[in-house]
Amino acid sequence: MANLSDYVQWRGDLSFEVRPFNAIDALVLCQLSYLNFFDIVPTQFDGGITLREAARIYAADSTRGTPEEFGVFINPLTADLFKTAAETERFGSILLKGFVNEIDRNADKQFAAITAVLPMGCACVVYRGTDDTITGWKEDCLLSLSAPIPSHPAAADYLSAAAETAVA
Repeated sequence: MANLSDYVQWRGDLSFEVRPFNAIDALVLCQLSYLNFFDIVPTQFDGGITLREAARIYAADSTRGTPEEFGVFINPLTADLFKTAAETERFGSILLKGFVNEIDRNADKQFAAITAVLPMGCACVVYRGTDDTITGWKEDCLLSLSAPIPSHPAAADYLSAAAETAVA
């Protein structure tokens, strides 16, 4: 069965001008959002780093891409997907910015997001789902019992900030 890596290899030579951004491209970015971009992707929305350059820095750091980073639920092949995507025309020049990874155990809050600016200037805001930490599990349970949960306002604030400055 084909997977995201197969898609990246199949469509990686096509720019977004030739084949417009689609749901599978968004899914690739969603999967990559589970990587530890701390100290690689800037937290601000000005500037940024290409996916290609971020992958180079990520690969050079021996503490990244380890089983400890991925935990139980995150596919360990995500680091390979990152490397493969970075080498393509389609994904390599995407500009990454606005990386946020907030965990507040007292507030039962886990929030992570990153903004990807495509070569033609439009942005894709990517939110990371919960993980296998206690905070993540607790947030999953709270989702079924109450709304909004602490990460919901954070997501709205992030989207507002990205919309105002990410592609300016």
